[in-house]
Amino acid sequence: MSVARGATSAEDCRLLLDMLGLSPGEDGGSPPVQR
Repeated sequence: MSVARGATSAEDCRLLLDMLGLSPGEDGGSPPVQR
């Protein structure tokens, strides 16, 4: 939530989540982080 609030656009949010390893990979499979 903090990352999304700090983003200036949807693309910015995607890039920030990708930098943190929290966006899905190229294969579109399971999320990279699981609880």
